[in-house]
Amino acid sequence: DDTLYFLADDSLRVRWEIEMQRPPSSRLIRDRELIKLAIMALDGADFVDKRIPASSSLLGDPARIPGVMQYVPPTAAALSSKARGYSAVTRTRDILWCFHNLAENPPWTADPDHGMHPGTPVYNTIRFAGWSSLKPMWKQVEEIGMDVLSIGVAFPEGINLIGYSQGGLLARAILQRFPVHNVRNFISLSSPQAGQYGTRFLRLIFPDLACETAYELFYSRLGQYTSVGNYWNDPHHQEFYYKYSKFLPYVNNEINGFNNSDYKIGLTKLKRMILIGGPNDGVITPWESSHFGYYDNNNTVIDMRDRDIYKFDRIGLKTLDKQGKLKTITVPGISHTEWHTNISIVDQFLLPYLD
Repeated sequence: DDTLYFLADDSLRVRWEIEMQRPPSSRLIRDRELIKLAIMALDGADFVDKRIPASSSLLGDPARIPGVMQYVPPTAAALSSKARGYSAVTRTRDILWCFHNLAENPPWTADPDHGMHPGTPVYNTIRFAGWSSLKPMWKQVEEIGMDVLSIGVAFPEGINLIGYSQGGLLARAILQRFPVHNVRNFISLSSPQAGQYGTRFLRLIFPDLACETAYELFYSRLGQYTSVGNYWNDPHHQEFYYKYSKFLPYVNNEINGFNNSDYKIGLTKLKRMILIGGPNDGVITPWESSHFGYYDNNNTVIDMRDRDIYKFDRIGLKTLDKQGKLKTITVPGISHTEWHTNISIVDQFLLPYLD
């Protein structure tokens, strides 16, 4: 709270410059990152969201949703390579939807010659593009969730959803938050479904932050205003994770006294849930998080089926598994930035599960 109060002071940048001259310490590094977050927020990195209104009034008319781009292979123009946003795909016999994370848009959403689904509309959201993807997960769930519902109304026979990286966790939360959805198949592509705890991921955004002390930043009031903080799952500070994290332990139904049955219904109504990841990902840590596996307090990875979230069927993973609707796929040799750009991944591990 003291830090938050100070961040509103005019001497913010002066303090930043002074502290950068001092020897680093755990507390200092945490303060540096808090200040960096505040500067990013004050500098207005969220301009995209300010010009994209909510779509609740546009239910059933996806063509009018200002936060969504549409593709109709093979005749639609390719998406600009500069466009950035979240990565998921929704599809039925007639429709696809896409949104992804801090990466270039998948070439198979923009290349009309790939022939992925000739004549099939493809929808790609541009909400929370670039640095705006650091905004709180619940805010993103609410806004993009309305887009998903709107497209679903337009295609009552059902749609499919694919989420890449952070977008996969976001897509999963949308299914849980809006159990009235009509998504048939959900594919999670290298997404931190069980959380994240790794330095390489941190260095993409917070290069001075150490994995061991990141909890000091992320389990704070300001840290919880970031998407990364919302799913940072420190296996050595679980008491703080459950006490301060406002997103992941809730969508996982892990909080004592809190159990939202809708979060289970939203997943168990799926026809299929496909979880894809691999040991050479290099960013999602542990990589098994893409399969709902995670570290114990000794940094030993526990398989999804041996974790409480599965054993107590908190969000329906066990139900889906017993019904043959849950599938985990391990693909070696693929780095994190390749999942959504590798056509062979699309052909071998995405298309077979879209109907």
